[in-house]
Amino acid sequence: GTRYMKSPAEIMDYLKQKVKKEYKAAFLSAVVIGLLIHMPMMIRDIPNHDGLDSMHFSQNMIVSGRWFLSVACGISSYYTLPWLIGILAMIYLGLASVFLVDFLEVKDTMSVVLISGLLVSFPALASTFAYVFTMDGYMMAVLLAVLAVWLTKNKRMGFVPGAVCLALSIAIYQAYLPIAVILSIYGVLMIAMDKGEVKEKLLNMLRYLYMGLLGCIGYYVILQIMLKLQ
Repeated sequence: GTRYMKSPAEIMDYLKQKVKKEYKAAFLSAVVIGLLIHMPMMIRDIPNHDGLDSMHFSQNMIVSGRWFLSVACGISSYYTLPWLIGILAMIYLGLASVFLVDFLEVKDTMSVVLISGLLVSFPALASTFAYVFTMDGYMMAVLLAVLAVWLTKNKRMGFVPGAVCLALSIAIYQAYLPIAVILSIYGVLMIAMDKGEVKEKLLNMLRYLYMGLLGCIGYYVILQIMLKLQ
């Protein structure tokens, strides 16, 4: 019969053969550069005013509109465990880099490394690492924001799962909505510059609008339900 279980060596060989080089470069460069930059926060916790009050925190921030934050941060537990939280954050950023370079259609290895390095080192993102107790949840929000536009672009009805990803990203922290907005604008501009029929191009552009509207409406409706329940 067919053997379904694969050894770690077989899995590694499969990944080497099937995964594109730019994907591997994006993931590894984001993780390595991220570790080099953010290691101080991962090997020791330097608590700030919020951190002192969050050594153990359920992340129940529904009153602030963050109804998915508790789930996102719950993967690492509700204790402040800098190493575990930091490793998860690096994995999320590595995956976000993969989807980002694919969305931007970047193939050149050096460009991929630079984009990944910029993502993990950008000051607005790096500053969130000061709040180590929510670091993994927030980086999941970045991943979901990038994934939302990637799905919209690459899948036939991708704006539907893209809307789900956007709603979850906003529900972790609303500040990452601009990532999806900026990438959507870029996607629309790329469609406008492509050759093709005007009607088809307009329909492809509208997919980003559908994703944004459905995502924001879904987020708001679920928020109202959660507020009523709690």
